[in-house]
Amino acid sequence: MRLTSAGTHTFTLVVSQYEKQNTINYTLRYSVGFEMVTVSMVGDPGPASFQKKNSGDYRCGFCYMEAELVPAGLYNVIPTTFLPKQEGPFFLDFSSTSALKVSQLQ
Repeated sequence: MRLTSAGTHTFTLVVSQYEKQNTINYTLRYSVGFEMVTVSMVGDPGPASFQKKNSGDYRCGFCYMEAELVPAGLYNVIPTTFLPKQEGPFFLDFSSTSALKVSQLQ
């Protein structure tokens, strides 16, 4: 089943009353990725500077990006989905060899 309209969807699963033991497997997924966009840099960024990096091909349920030699500065990280309006909760973890300050945009 593929949903193509935006918004909240509710489904009903009917399990046969004649079966006493049932195993139900289901998957709810959408393709995710993210972009890292340069807002501003401090000092001479050198050859490692970039305007935008992305996590690559969209993947179902999980994506990862490693950015090396990132110049000091301000960057926006934007979670994305392959199809528009596929919204839901997510975890966004950061790890770095340098100190980071992370805040949510309003």
